[in-house]
Amino acid sequence: GPRFVPVLVPPWNRAADAILARAGEIGFAAVSMHGGHGLGNRIDTHLDPIAWRGDRGYVGDRAFLAMLETALSHAGRAPGAGAIGLLTHHRDHDEAVWRVLDSFLAVTAAHPAARVLPITDLLAGAP
Repeated sequence: GPRFVPVLVPPWNRAADAILARAGEIGFAAVSMHGGHGLGNRIDTHLDPIAWRGDRGYVGDRAFLAMLETALSHAGRAPGAGAIGLLTHHRDHDEAVWRVLDSFLAVTAAHPAARVLPITDLLAGAP
């Protein structure tokens, strides 16, 4: 439909380098994976609020803030590396994850140094 954006998001964050390198040739505008720095045709995520190796609930404030600190330390160090992506798994969120996401997005949206951007803006080159 009209809201479709051709971004390859490999399942379980795994894809062969050959696939990633040729994503544009097969119609993808970008690739999105967890933990990268958004260089080239990458629009990556850096914040994952779910404890996948634990109880699959919220990772906790300390771990979430550590992810944010790491992402902020890399933001802006290279062209295209200013965006910080939030990974969501709406079917797997527990109440704690929903609460932290509501709070995080409200604080981020209200902060003068932050902008919440649609992925289409990132594809167009917005920092």
